[in-house]
Amino acid sequence: MKRILSKRFATMAFLLGLMTFGFGVTGLSAQDSELAKWVIADEAITRLNQEISVMDLELKNTPNEALDYKRKYYSLILFSIEEGQAVPQAVEQNYARFVPATTSFSSQVMGDMPNPLSVAVWQGYRQEATQLLKN
Repeated sequence: MKRILSKRFATMAFLLGLMTFGFGVTGLSAQDSELAKWVIADEAITRLNQEISVMDLELKNTPNEALDYKRKYYSLILFSIEEGQAVPQAVEQNYARFVPATTSFSSQVMGDMPNPLSVAVWQGYRQEATQLLKN
């Protein structure tokens, strides 16, 4: 009887370990898959420089506060990537610098770069940057 229970226990432990390993591998491949959707750093730098150049021309012809903040956002993403930060983290971390965060007390705490633009505008800028920097 002990031998049967021992075999069942060993089989159950083996299957549990196999399932855990399988789910772990699936999680890793999903994470790798998400990172693969983003362009490599060199390509991101090229794309960002091109967009910043276009914004510079637009700002030179017609000053625009919202576009100026978008240019600052893109410039900080560029700087972060040049400093070695991964592309998706550079997009998100710099987004957080401009957008007010909501605390548990329901008050807003300004980011590093207080500005008059709405959260909706910033969400649009983040979406544009994400589209620009994904394959």
